[in-house]
Amino acid sequence: MFGAGGVGKSTVGKFLAGTLTDEELLKGYLDSFATEKLPISERSFGHVLVAPGQRRRQSVREELLELVRDGKIGGVINVFAYGYHSFPGDAEGFRNDAAFRDGMDPPAFMDAYLAARRRDELEQLSEAADALSKAPKPLWLLTLVAKQDLWWDRREEVETHYSGGEYKSLIDRIVGGRGKRGF
Repeated sequence: MFGAGGVGKSTVGKFLAGTLTDEELLKGYLDSFATEKLPISERSFGHVLVAPGQRRRQSVREELLELVRDGKIGGVINVFAYGYHSFPGDAEGFRNDAAFRDGMDPPAFMDAYLAARRRDELEQLSEAADALSKAPKPLWLLTLVAKQDLWWDRREEVETHYSGGEYKSLIDRIVGGRGKRGF
């Protein structure tokens, strides 16, 4: 499972593994320092591997992409959130984010923040494109757009974003690199 930091990969992974609890949901956002390896179930073969999404953990993500390139991973879930990434901090914490500019009120900041995080989502998918294109065995690829409760009122905009434009171009490039039989 790949995606930017704070999109909900750990939550989805724990859900798939059957270990997600109310207590887990209440903890809030915590950085992942390493790959999370979660069993799918006691009766199934395999694991969900959740890559950390923070840029400072790039080397860990690269290790998982190498497993994709080597054909040791059978499928990839790309988790996105239309820019609604979690960020630590208090109510004024947004002022410490790189998207903040002097004089911004919270709504202006959110517009800038969401746009910057969507760019990060695309950059991370672009970085994974080579591994996905070169995997020697067929694999499955799923896009999961999380945090629907935060963007549902803009769902047509979100659908257009992921079904067209730069995102679709990246997916087309990945599929074109493997051919449709590669998936």
